[in-house]
Amino acid sequence: MSRLRRWCVRLYGIQARFVLTLVVFVVVSMTLLGVAVYANQRRIILERLEQDTRDLTQDLSNKGNASVAFLTRLAPPAILSYDFLLLGNYVEQLSVDADIVYIVILNADGNPITHYLKPDNAYFLKHGLSIKPETYSSLLERVRRDQSLLIIRRSIDYDTATLGMAEVGLSREKIVQRSAELRSDLRRELRHTALFTGGSILFSLIVLILLIQRVFSRMVVQPLQSLGAQMARLQTGDLQARAAVLREDEIGRLARSFNHMASDLEAQLIKIAAQRRVYKE
Repeated sequence: MSRLRRWCVRLYGIQARFVLTLVVFVVVSMTLLGVAVYANQRRIILERLEQDTRDLTQDLSNKGNASVAFLTRLAPPAILSYDFLLLGNYVEQLSVDADIVYIVILNADGNPITHYLKPDNAYFLKHGLSIKPETYSSLLERVRRDQSLLIIRRSIDYDTATLGMAEVGLSREKIVQRSAELRSDLRRELRHTALFTGGSILFSLIVLILLIQRVFSRMVVQPLQSLGAQMARLQTGDLQARAAVLREDEIGRLARSFNHMASDLEAQLIKIAAQRRVYKE
């Protein structure tokens, strides 16, 4: 029964309630801190992902603009002289770039003068498209309408006349692959961040609670237990019971008040004993 009572005192004592309150407060605070760190890290990585995607898109656009500028600069003499073989050589020369899916030069009426589709390009392999002479024109129109491609167009001008238009379609596959890699890196970094932050917070939480619990025990619980022991001595009739006054705080003032009370009680009992002796005499 005595052991059960001591266990209940510990469970509902001031130290247990203080530690429980501290745990709740620290857990909430650390959780909010961890969420803030995680969210900030996620924002930084997402911004990096967006910036890398913009850079890759800009690089691809620059490549397309350079190809179109090359064609519009060299194409006018060949168009005026109807040298379509030379135009075909220009187009084939540019098509060695792996990012270029197709190149087409249109006349002033919008009809293709020369064009080039790359059969071995990953775009056609991915979509299962085979390039055949009988489907060449329809396939070219289909590819030109594909919104997933980055299409760069520029008119071919000579003096004040518009001779036609140069058009280059570039694959965004590298951008998609790079975005997928960056997103994979994002998930991995966020997972590492969550594990590291969570582990650090848990370790800090345990250490902090143990330290505060020990300090609270030494500064509050042990002095109160010592004071309680002296009170128990006084209750058993030991009038010499006195509490040690070690600090000038609330507990120190409580101990001093107890000592004054014990001294007054001792003086009263001595006075009463003396009066009894006088009465008996």
